[in-house]
Amino acid sequence: MSGDQVQSRVELDQNGRLMFIPGSNRLLIYDEPNVYEYNLQGDKIAWQDISQTKSVDVGRPQRNPQTTVNIFDVARWIITVNLTTGKKTDRLTWSDDAGVVYVDDDYLYVWEDDECSLKCYKFGDGEYQLLQNIDYQWEEGLMCKIMMNSNPHKIEHSPLRMEKEELVDVWGEKDAEMIANAMGVEHFLLLLENGDHIAILDLRGNLRMKRHKDNIKYFHPFTHTQFFNHENLWSDKQLILYENRSSLNIYNPQTLQLQITLPFPHFQIGDMQWNLQHSQLIIRSDQDYCLVTHVKKT
Repeated sequence: MSGDQVQSRVELDQNGRLMFIPGSNRLLIYDEPNVYEYNLQGDKIAWQDISQTKSVDVGRPQRNPQTTVNIFDVARWIITVNLTTGKKTDRLTWSDDAGVVYVDDDYLYVWEDDECSLKCYKFGDGEYQLLQNIDYQWEEGLMCKIMMNSNPHKIEHSPLRMEKEELVDVWGEKDAEMIANAMGVEHFLLLLENGDHIAILDLRGNLRMKRHKDNIKYFHPFTHTQFFNHENLWSDKQLILYENRSSLNIYNPQTLQLQITLPFPHFQIGDMQWNLQHSQLIIRSDQDYCLVTHVKKT
């Protein structure tokens, strides 16, 4: 981007979930039933040479013991694609009434509305494992705290709909203060603790609070505040949030002060990935893909 301008944009034939491969210029797009591979060249998006491009039939499940990447449709499923062969693992699916609260390279937290439960999955060696299934009563709500520095994640939980004094008894003063301030009318919150970083998410995966050491930023409960990927949420360089479905707001991740607002009227963002090699954001809607690049003013 230059000032508040988007530098380049391209419309692709594929319509599906994308995944940028860290440490490369490779972009995978899942457009059922195939996985397509693109090469990012500078500030352009281009097909790889056809001899290097893989179009993979994902209808036949394959085991995947080599280096892999997870491709998510955050509404219903996940597959794991082998970066060398293009083969995939069995597809992990969930119901239409479920939604992804948080996902990273190793863990997936899915909220099941019809079952009133939170499921935690762990990925590894092309497999997935259900670590924990937490049931709760709707009227009581559910508060979960995840200690991400533990392997596997350490998970604690309690009812959410409690008075402040009860929250203090269960969670201690520090956590209770954050939970009470972020609660609003929610019946589910997920608190993630990752070193000096703490985040609170609602059941739709919206960011309700971000904390770094003693600096705290709360976000309005009726505002769509999306961070899209875990690298962005835990970055020490910048925190980029899509707020009110209208702008990309860039915060200092330590002070949590707003630094830049980039109006984004081009389309409604459905997903955002990093291309760290070129300091780019890869943004998509249902059909459009956009590269956002920081351009220093001269």
